[in-house]
Amino acid sequence: MKKYITLFFILFMHACSTGPNFANQKLRAHDFSEKQLKSADFSNAFLEKANFKGANLQGVDFSNANLSAAEFDKAILINADFDNADLSYASFNDADLSGADVKNAKNVIGIFYTKATKWPGSYKPTGGICTDCNHTQNH
Repeated sequence: MKKYITLFFILFMHACSTGPNFANQKLRAHDFSEKQLKSADFSNAFLEKANFKGANLQGVDFSNANLSAAEFDKAILINADFDNADLSYASFNDADLSGADVKNAKNVIGIFYTKATKWPGSYKPTGGICTDCNHTQNH
């Protein structure tokens, strides 16, 4: 009996440490708004125009994903991985990207954000558009 309890505990801990797996999926314009998706795997997924507004995306893997025109407004993206992800025209208005890995994201020109958007460290997207800043503050 002890052996089964130990096995159950190991499986339970593994299930708690990994999120849903959407890797390599085609989910164009899918609605993930307000969802709890901590530690989900969206690597290599096609998520063009997906809606992640207000979603909890802490620790999510978006590496190599197509996030073109995706909406992340008010989303929690703490420690998310955007390595090699296509962010063209994505919206991050009022999102929290504290600790996120965005340094190797592609096509950050044209992404949208607000003054309240929290970027990792001193990062600001080159060519991004601050929607509530005056024109001289756009980057």
